[in-house]
Amino acid sequence: MNEMGSVIDATADEKPEFEPLELLTRLEAQAREAAPAVLSDKLAWTAIRQEPGLFQARGGQLYEPHLSDLASAIGREGMLTPVDVIQIGSQAVLIEGHHRMEAYRRAGITEDIPVVYFKGTIEDAVAESGRANSRAKLPMPLRERSDYAWKLVKLGRHSIKETATAANISERQVAIMRKAAKALGDRAFSYEGWMAALQASKGIAPLTWEPDEIEARKEAQAQEYAERLSKAFYTKLTNNPEIAARALALHFGDKLEEVFRELEGYVGQRRDEEEDDF
Repeated sequence: MNEMGSVIDATADEKPEFEPLELLTRLEAQAREAAPAVLSDKLAWTAIRQEPGLFQARGGQLYEPHLSDLASAIGREGMLTPVDVIQIGSQAVLIEGHHRMEAYRRAGITEDIPVVYFKGTIEDAVAESGRANSRAKLPMPLRERSDYAWKLVKLGRHSIKETATAANISERQVAIMRKAAKALGDRAFSYEGWMAALQASKGIAPLTWEPDEIEARKEAQAQEYAERLSKAFYTKLTNNPEIAARALALHFGDKLEEVFRELEGYVGQRRDEEEDDF
């Protein structure tokens, strides 16, 4: 059921650019191609097509601590639970399991990835990617669930109830999103996040900050995180720098080098402050 016309004004000849909708249209065309007679329950890593712009409910973001957990599980068990795919023509497309796929890639596992096939339409698969993430070990924060629901509203292919179920938010919230989309018209497609779209629909200008205000906010947030670390670990991290370093390496994963570069500036700053004391 296509509800795009009832929510967002867009003529057939003048459709605004919206990547998820473009991906959905291409996949629907691909679905008319012949599928293999027999579907294997194990596929090569490269045989599983990933379209995070449409099927990644978390907006394409991967979480390093979760990837570390998965890497440990691969080390213990070899393979993880099957990823969810949908067969579209000759191609298997990933619905849910982006963290597992990235963990396999980092572990150098390129063959025999366990898969389970979703039986349903592509539109159903888009909604299923949200439901699966809501059930996952790594819960989606409200902001991510709201942004995902907003994406479904812009797609215009799902009812209020389907959208609310997929994103695990209330039907009332989805109704508000549909009202905002209608008010924005084609401009709705230019807002990736729900809060920015809501502000725009109410005529509220986005917040702008001066450079010194941005630095002040960063410093305040860093101070808050430091206090939370102190409450959680007391002196366990400061008294055990080796364990602290290992914990940070596990937490930051691929981002560790970037964090290290940032920390170097603070180490130099601390030395300068100590020299000024003499």
